[in-house]
Amino acid sequence: MRYKRLDTAKDELRLLEFLPTKDDSYFHFRLRHFSLNTTPKFLALSYCWGDTTGSARIILDGHSFDITENLLDALRSINGIINEDLWVDAICINQADFDERAQQILRMQRIYQVGFVYVHLNIEVELVDPAIKVIRAFNKSGESGKGIVSDQAWRSLALLFSNPWFTRMWVIQEFVVANAESCEIFVDSFPLLHDKIFLAAFELQSMAGVPLPPSELIAMRSGMKQFIAMCDPKLVDHEPNLPRTLSYLLWSFRDRKATDPRDKVYALLGMVEALCNGNGADGRDLLQTPSTPEMQQVIFNYRAPVEDVYASVVKMIITTTKSLNVICACQGRSQFVRSWVPDWSVPWLFTSLVVDNIYAFSAAQTTARYHASGDRGLTSFSVSRDSTTIEVAGVLWCHILQVVNGSPADTGGSYLDWLWHVQENLSKDVIARTHQVYGENMNQIEHTFVTAIVGAIKYPLSLRNNRKWLYFSPSVAEKLEGNLNIEVDEDIDAIEHLEDRHWASLINASMPELLQGRKPFVSHRGYCGLVPEDAEEGDCICVLFGCDVPVILRKCNDFYVFIGECHVQGLMDGEAIKAEEAGEVKSQIFEIR
Repeated sequence: MRYKRLDTAKDELRLLEFLPTKDDSYFHFRLRHFSLNTTPKFLALSYCWGDTTGSARIILDGHSFDITENLLDALRSINGIINEDLWVDAICINQADFDERAQQILRMQRIYQVGFVYVHLNIEVELVDPAIKVIRAFNKSGESGKGIVSDQAWRSLALLFSNPWFTRMWVIQEFVVANAESCEIFVDSFPLLHDKIFLAAFELQSMAGVPLPPSELIAMRSGMKQFIAMCDPKLVDHEPNLPRTLSYLLWSFRDRKATDPRDKVYALLGMVEALCNGNGADGRDLLQTPSTPEMQQVIFNYRAPVEDVYASVVKMIITTTKSLNVICACQGRSQFVRSWVPDWSVPWLFTSLVVDNIYAFSAAQTTARYHASGDRGLTSFSVSRDSTTIEVAGVLWCHILQVVNGSPADTGGSYLDWLWHVQENLSKDVIARTHQVYGENMNQIEHTFVTAIVGAIKYPLSLRNNRKWLYFSPSVAEKLEGNLNIEVDEDIDAIEHLEDRHWASLINASMPELLQGRKPFVSHRGYCGLVPEDAEEGDCICVLFGCDVPVILRKCNDFYVFIGECHVQGLMDGEAIKAEEAGEVKSQIFEIR
């Protein structure tokens, strides 16, 4: 079948019309062109494509047209329920025309705003009926459903929330930009209110003692968390800052799946404007909107290499936000040539240190956690003509002297036992170096290494004896607050006098997450902390102006390679900037490839 081209000057889209037929073998449709500004009522379908080999078929404008089985199931559930026309991305966009696909991406947020969004979960209603009853039982306080989850209901909930719709990339935009009153989620033809699903997921995702196998439990909780994250943009007010909102969305939805890796970015771009403009459709193409010139820096082209697309996003975010935090999304060994370009197609390997700084611009009551570059913003940033190299300013603080490999399995004990074992095997020279940095702030200087590793991030453990640098990690602090039922900042003494055994158990509980993808190190100046697993002895620990955490750079001839973000005790709150202002260290330009 040959598509008739869309008239972009008229802001056209195609809609599907069900046609009556005596042929029971296939659904029959015809495509009609409308201006998006004057379109009749229509239903915009949100679903998962599934297997794209096209094993099902419809008749479109008199021609055979291959579709996926998932889409056929969705059309079956819709048939007979609605009388409106349909908008379905797999049919209404010419998928063989890369230019049209790129153009329609930027209109999809308006399509899902104007149409009624019909979310189709391809699952038999009988299989998830117990889950539906649990979800419907939740009232606005979220309490009434907690006590009614039977073993059968848990199995049903696992089946529901492991549905691929909860983990796909494109459905985020389709769901988020829709108005609450014009969006419904259907299991077969049975409707579910998304606020009820949110309440159920929010209350149930962290419950203990769930009678499910580990794989099913992980899949269920993943689906619940993904849905909660998808509801967050609807609940949070965002300042009208497109690049910062895009950073927030990239961080939130990196774990989502997309068939084309470019869609890990493209699926979010239309949603950015909707969030910043209060979901107001203004009838203009995103690229032609004067209020968003920054988006013109992004490559919209399905023929372009994925790395080039991602690099254009990084450049746009850095130049418009005056922040280098986006490069902290680079984790592990990448397939890309440019070390400073995150591979968004790969899920998070571990939690980024700057996540709270990324979220802090919204009204979500999130506070920026780190300030390694203090108030020093992006003072120097340039990109080479071929876009392969960036140049940034910063301070080279020290070099890695020793990294610690291995894990608690090596000693057969807890994480703390392993760290004590590691410390005992450090040379006297290394320990002496740590004393020079931390010893004067501690009563027991022989514990400097272990304390510098487990004392990591936000909440003070002690404000006495001039030990202001000593901190708990966030997860430990949250456990402390929950177990003691106190506010950490208001009752510091209650924390300080915890029994050692209880304190150690909380530390051990948090260490797996803290060490995921990271390993302890000691620098040549005696600084301790956590660096990426790929870091090596001799790598540079740097504070880049405009980046909220220190980073690891590797010197290669006359340029540097970006290895990743790091946590350095005593370097997270602007200390390097103060030293540079005092003339103790000098800034320099780093050429990063």
